Amino acid sequence: MDVPTTTNAARLSRFMLLAIAACFCCSLALWAQTSDSQSDQANKSWTTTTESNGETAEPLRTIETHTQSGNRTLDKQLVQRRAMDGGFVPYQDIEKETVQVDDGTVRTTTRTFAHDADGGRTLVEVVEEEKHTLAGGDSKVVRSTSDPDVNGDLQVIRRQIEETKKPSPNVEDTKTTVLLPDVNGGLAPAVKVHERREQGANGTIDSQETTLLPDGAGNWAVGEIRRATTRQEGDQRSTEERVSLPDSEGKLGEVSRTVSNEAATASGDTSKTVETYSVSIPGAVGDGSLHLVKRAITSQQTSSTGQQV
Repeated sequence: MDVPTTTNAARLSRFMLLAIAACFCCSLALWAQTSDSQSDQANKSWTTTTESNGETAEPLRTIETHTQSGNRTLDKQLVQRRAMDGGFVPYQDIEKETVQVDDGTVRTTTRTFAHDADGGRTLVEVVEEEKHTLAGGDSKVVRSTSDPDVNGDLQVIRRQIEETKKPSPNVEDTKTTVLLPDVNGGLAPAVKVHERREQGANGTIDSQETTLLPDGAGNWAVGEIRRATTRQEGDQRSTEERVSLPDSEGKLGEVSRTVSNEAATASGDTSKTVETYSVSIPGAVGDGSLHLVKRAITSQQTSSTGQQV
């Protein structure tokens, strides 16, 4: 069997990392509203129904329920799509069960079901998470994702281990290891990420995220470094993020920079400008330097009638 080159292995691992990150971001977005409601009404049962009727997206209706009994909380999210006759039919169900095992341990199980054309419900994914929190603020999270095989039996396809330590009140270090299936049918480390966040004076936050990828020879090599600085001055907030990648010789170089400036007024109006710089210029051959390739300006204003535009 040919041993993959460093560049090919890095590209493959980077693709897997992006897929993993996208999956986690979607999961967080799906549960954002439910999590907020839990903190406000932890001891109450409730049901909410929302509908989205965007012009470019498929009309959806979401029914959320929250129940709690003792140390067990159950959140259900039922997503329905518009049918040809104008009604709604089941599309996706997500059930999230949270158990407070003890003062420092929380166990969460999230099950996702899909519906076929006949309305039948099929389990498509299970995510099991266990979080341990220590008195000093350190924590460890183990998250396993399982999918059913052709026989319907659950098989672990991904495991993520996050260990967070606070060496000082203003510094937080998080080391994450992602394990994926290997050729032997087990799980092997595929991506390692080390993130360090430090809070400075005047609301400044500096962070650095280093991603390590296997080089195909049994070693770990730096695949990406992201550095970000966020500053808050009154009603103005600015963020600058720099991304560095290795070249064909393994030397790190800055390939993109994103600068964001956001301001708010006393009346609630906001404006945001995001500029993206990159060494890759659409439709042109790059010279290795950063160039402005995109500028996005967003403003939100409130009219005299209270309508936001």
